[in-house]
Amino acid sequence: MKQNVKLIDSDQQLLETIINNLNGTIEIPNTLQKYVHIAVCNIVAHHQKIIKLAKDAEELFSPLMLVQFLFSLGILCFQLFQLSITNIESVQFFGMSCYLILMLFQIYLFCYRGNEVMIYSHNITDAVFKSLWFLTDLKTQKLLLIMMIRACRPIRMTAGKFVFLSLEAFVSIVRGSGSYFMVLRNTNAPATEL
Repeated sequence: MKQNVKLIDSDQQLLETIINNLNGTIEIPNTLQKYVHIAVCNIVAHHQKIIKLAKDAEELFSPLMLVQFLFSLGILCFQLFQLSITNIESVQFFGMSCYLILMLFQIYLFCYRGNEVMIYSHNITDAVFKSLWFLTDLKTQKLLLIMMIRACRPIRMTAGKFVFLSLEAFVSIVRGSGSYFMVLRNTNAPATEL
């Protein structure tokens, strides 16, 4: 795996060096076209491996993430309810607060990483478009176009195919926990007389 990463890094460095050394010339010399094409082929192959890895990870972890999110939603709701009936000055309140924060942080980590995967995958389109793709030969342009078209659909991780792992999902989970907490609190609150 490290060899693949080093190979891709060296290919990217080769492309950057070639493009920087062109100094604004209109064409890439034929001797360099072959190296550019090989480097782009390696980058496209690496992109396909990343997509396959993301698909495999999605198939493996998606059901687990759904279970994790559902249990976390319930735990957060009941933890908030416990905090609302516990004395603020007690040690128990401090322990429950720490547990609540750690549960939120755990969910946040999953959502943050899912959001990062989506952003980086979407940035590939911009990176290809901002490159000097128009200076390459037709075969290389077609490879870059295919990669760009595929990158228009960003890689997204989900929780059970119901919700994308993103920062918006994290906010929804926190809001949902708060809403369920309010319902639970109102059903268990003593009736007040008018």
